[in-house]
Amino acid sequence: MIGITQALAPALAEKGITINAVAPGFIETQMTAAIPLATREVGRRLNSLLQGGQPVDVAETIAYFANPASNAITGNVIRVCGQAMMGA
Repeated sequence: MIGITQALAPALAEKGITINAVAPGFIETQMTAAIPLATREVGRRLNSLLQGGQPVDVAETIAYFANPASNAITGNVIRVCGQAMMGA
């Protein structure tokens, strides 16, 4: 998705369209709650904040990209990951 986002940005910009991507890290959801506790703890500790993100963190990032205030941003990837040590 990162490559597609960056590759499409110039062509879409010619049409007045912006394209960006959000790359979530370990997010605390019902799905991740089903992961064994020890594995969840590893996911939480693999970032600078030492905690999992919340779905609202991802949602607010997406909402920003949907807002006209972000119309000068295109071809970018925002990592919502607490500065994860691995991933996107």
